[in-house]
Amino acid sequence: MQIDGKSIKDFNAAFLKMDITDVSLEAADEWITGSLTPVWDKTKHTFKSLLVELFFKAETKDLVEQNISNLLAALLKPVTLSFDNREHQYKVKMTENERTETVSKKAVRLTITFIGYEFDTEQTILINRTLTKRVTAGGNVLTPCILEITPSADIADLTIIGVGWDERSSSDEPIKFIKPLKGGQKVIVDGEKGLVTLADGTNKYGDTDMWIFPRLKPGENNISVSRNNVDITLRYCPRYI
Repeated sequence: MQIDGKSIKDFNAAFLKMDITDVSLEAADEWITGSLTPVWDKTKHTFKSLLVELFFKAETKDLVEQNISNLLAALLKPVTLSFDNREHQYKVKMTENERTETVSKKAVRLTITFIGYEFDTEQTILINRTLTKRVTAGGNVLTPCILEITPSADIADLTIIGVGWDERSSSDEPIKFIKPLKGGQKVIVDGEKGLVTLADGTNKYGDTDMWIFPRLKPGENNISVSRNNVDITLRYCPRYI
């Protein structure tokens, strides 16, 4: 098991087991009195729960306590968990932890509860100087994506369609730049963080007209670009319910 790429062995911990609880589902379904047909609401999914059990053993009780403290300190923020027997990873946050003392005072079982989501390895797709691109996205739920846009020359504006699916309206919202973009200057539209910046971090959201940040539907996405002198790198990590 790894935490943000760091093995739990660095905390002198041993992995025992991991249990996953499927995502929670929410829907405001209703069957009105007198109606012959129910009103079905769109089902929304929330967090997936992970229960991880670890084992700590050391030469002294104090060392066991220090190792547990160091690991819990590393889990005070959202982290990425990976497991040797699973291809997918999990972006999670710790919500609870509980220890079980053993017969030996120098050994402790620690059970940690996380909430988060499941994702796969990052995919990179190039959309270079073309007006259309068909992208088949992995995963089985909407996945945020990152667009790195570099015009080959100065352009007055830019519209990208096909990366702004809105589940509420069942329609695609365009990503629009309404102010000039400079040739050779990369602009990043980050659907993960909800930012539009230059490579140096300068905020460029004010140059856009957009109601939604870029994301991909699972399966086929037909992307169109209003100009053919633009290089676009699209990056995303497929997500799973």
